[in-house]
Amino acid sequence: MAVAADNTTEGSPVGISPDVVTNLVSTDNTTSSVSLSWNSPEGESSFYRIEWTSGSGSSSFDTTDLSITITSLTPGVDYQFLVMAVAADNTTEGRPVGISLYTSNDYVTWQIVICFSTPFVVTINGFQIFNFR
Repeated sequence: MAVAADNTTEGSPVGISPDVVTNLVSTDNTTSSVSLSWNSPEGESSFYRIEWTSGSGSSSFDTTDLSITITSLTPGVDYQFLVMAVAADNTTEGRPVGISLYTSNDYVTWQIVICFSTPFVVTINGFQIFNFR
């Protein structure tokens, strides 16, 4: 507690940074969203600020929850996420903890290797694969 010059009036400390959130993890990752969770820091904090950036911009969101799902992301993009606790003055931030994640691609990549000694034609889901020697 902060004490005024009269040595009796008490108030909340101003500008004291909250401790660091711990155990930041991704709990789900889709083509257009990322879910994050973390543990609260020791000491006091009012809420958590989540900031994320990619090559095309940045955004942020405040929450009192210990998890968040961020939506409307672009498939296959590398995002950097920062989570920090914010003090009661709604301004002072604790040191951020970060994680870098890619959203899933919206396509499936696969490769099939088939070896035959004679010419062949194979159809899989409408795709024709052929080999004529």
